[in-house]
Amino acid sequence: MRAFLFVVLIAALVVPAFAHHSFYTFYYMDKMMEIEGVVKSLKIVNPHSEMTVEVTDKDGAKVLWRITATAGGIVGLQKVGWKAGMLVGTHVKVEGHPPRKEGGTGLAGGKVTLMDKATLPDGKEYPAGTVLWLGGGGGIPIG
Repeated sequence: MRAFLFVVLIAALVVPAFAHHSFYTFYYMDKMMEIEGVVKSLKIVNPHSEMTVEVTDKDGAKVLWRITATAGGIVGLQKVGWKAGMLVGTHVKVEGHPPRKEGGTGLAGGKVTLMDKATLPDGKEYPAGTVLWLGGGGGIPIG
């Protein structure tokens, strides 16, 4: 009986952790897509930081896309130089995993490529084509 209760207790503790981190529920983690637009906000928060990018769709309408970092809460992103609000107003291309919801405007990302030169919080100017990582790989910057 004790062994059964122990297994139930462990399952009760582990299942919520897997459920929270189930990007597969909301995104096609085996597919990639790109969007291009202007950064409107960047929140460095736990458990997953978030960027919003205004994209002009094929009909000319402005659409806000939400990019959720697949990894990278506060400590991880700050260690490599990310700061809340950085890149706001910057033209970027973002590569990430597309939403499962038809017509959804979210990505699990990702790779962020500067489309124009930009000055980052470290005070350095980075050229167009510089690659940054919003969690999930690499540091800031890489490219």
